Amino acid sequence: MGDDYLDELAAELRGLRASGRCDGFLLYLYGMVQARQLQREEAIATLLESIRYYPFNWSAWLELAECMRDRAHASAVYTTRLTPHLLTTHFLVQLSLDFNLDWETFEQALKRLLNVFPTSLQLKAQYALALYNGRAFEQAEATFEEITEQDPHSLEHMDTFSNVLYVLQKAERLALLAHHVMRIDPYQVQSCIVAGNYHSLKSDHDVAIRAFRRATQLDPQCFQAWTLMGHEFIELKQPHQAVLAYRRGLAINARDYRAWYGLGQTYEVLRLPFYALFYYQQAAALRPYDTRMWCALGECYLLVGKDSDAITCFKHALRGDDHQGHLALSALGRLYAKHGRRAQALDAFRTLLESCPPQHRVGEGYDFAAVYLARALAEQGHLRQAQELLEPVAGEEGRALKREIVRQLNQA
Repeated sequence: MGDDYLDELAAELRGLRASGRCDGFLLYLYGMVQARQLQREEAIATLLESIRYYPFNWSAWLELAECMRDRAHASAVYTTRLTPHLLTTHFLVQLSLDFNLDWETFEQALKRLLNVFPTSLQLKAQYALALYNGRAFEQAEATFEEITEQDPHSLEHMDTFSNVLYVLQKAERLALLAHHVMRIDPYQVQSCIVAGNYHSLKSDHDVAIRAFRRATQLDPQCFQAWTLMGHEFIELKQPHQAVLAYRRGLAINARDYRAWYGLGQTYEVLRLPFYALFYYQQAAALRPYDTRMWCALGECYLLVGKDSDAITCFKHALRGDDHQGHLALSALGRLYAKHGRRAQALDAFRTLLESCPPQHRVGEGYDFAAVYLARALAEQGHLRQAQELLEPVAGEEGRALKREIVRQLNQA
């Protein structure tokens, strides 16, 4: 729609509003026009007025959410400009998904709605989406399975279900889902994304790109397909094409942290760390409780020699709500050791070794921590404890220290 036509339509709706002839639906239309003209604050005011006239127009609520800039803005509008209503609670659930609000806020709002609509599949789907956003993939999978059993012919959210199966590497289940959605309707965006994820998991990246491109042809506003296409270009080592795909997705939805994160990774591949820094900062702002975002940002600061900023990022990562804190602890310990902050390094490595899951007690990071701690224990005369710490260590430095400790024990 051209700017001239939008201006003409806005002028007509403005006149109707001034004369008091706008109902809730015309106000919704006016709010949409203002949003397209990038008059976001005016659009918010108009949409709020539309909702007061007729609160059951869910499209007006969704348009209102699109006008929010960030988490703080969304929280401010919700707490100061909305009155209590069943749809207001539903809107809070939507904001929680869009802006990654804290889990407790989401859960309380969802429970209030489930008390009224205990069998709602829409609410169950939103719960599954929240689990997926929170990286509780096994629980998300179980919830999506329940939804598909209760409504096997619905394609809504099946694209996200396929994302969950992709992350869990469940190729057989993803193949069944792809076959199922293609039988229902192969010309739906969700079906194309499911097919693309299936081919990606099989490492057929060219075929996956064709599936995601088909999704964007069916719906050019499908930002998820653009982001997934960017991931595939990275797999094919075509970073410039990946940048274009990620940027197309962000032009549609600037709140997609995956596209910001993908751009950060791409610019790291292109050896442009200062560009990568900017994109990782955007991703971390959108996902402040996601350890991965802060670790990526910290590693990027290390690349440009900003160790103090890296330490700040890794500390943020430890406040995250996932299970990857061992990466931040390892990096923090190394930085403290590098700068001679021995006590803090020992604390970080001690916490790492105590909390690190068994499957992560391998590799250079774990070995470095174990050797650093073992050397400190040996200096204090705790040779047996130092020897035990070094048992799983495979590196040459660890083996050399182990031999030295055994020699000291034999001499004792």
